[in-house]
Amino acid sequence: MGIICVGGDESNHGSYPEIYAVVFSHLLSDARYYDSNSDVKFPKIRKNTYPNKWNLYIGPRKLAFTIVPKELSKKSDALLPIYYTLLGSKRFRREIEDDVDRINILIDGEPAGEIEIGLKKMISRTIGFPQSRMHVYASSKLDVRSLIVNHADKCANVLFRTRTLEELIGDKRFIPLQYP
Repeated sequence: MGIICVGGDESNHGSYPEIYAVVFSHLLSDARYYDSNSDVKFPKIRKNTYPNKWNLYIGPRKLAFTIVPKELSKKSDALLPIYYTLLGSKRFRREIEDDVDRINILIDGEPAGEIEIGLKKMISRTIGFPQSRMHVYASSKLDVRSLIVNHADKCANVLFRTRTLEELIGDKRFIPLQYP
């Protein structure tokens, strides 16, 4: 039986265009995250600090992203439509193979119990995966405490800083935002 891990983070939070990226992975090591007291920290990859790693390369993982509209970019309730779009997509459904028995979703941001519960319900309703086999965890600074969220952070930053709006919308990994 397998696992799929999803890491999510945004760039340019609260301003337009805000890009929300998710990275999908079947690597068990990507399901891991470290608590805030741990000495393990993943560096935030930025052009000025790690120019040779500042790209969209994420190994065997897959990327999808959406652009958050101006009217949602400053709202804390934007996570549900974002995840409805990204995890309800055909791209994500293809990742849920017959042998996937667990979904771990790791989100960089303030924890909100109702968002975590809402995400489980929405995913279960959208793709038919049992809530009991999902783990949703949101926490601030998760982009330095989880490798998969770190990859999502890097990709969102690279996309925001290197692509025009037209290039973003034309990218095959772009999924237009939909509302449940």
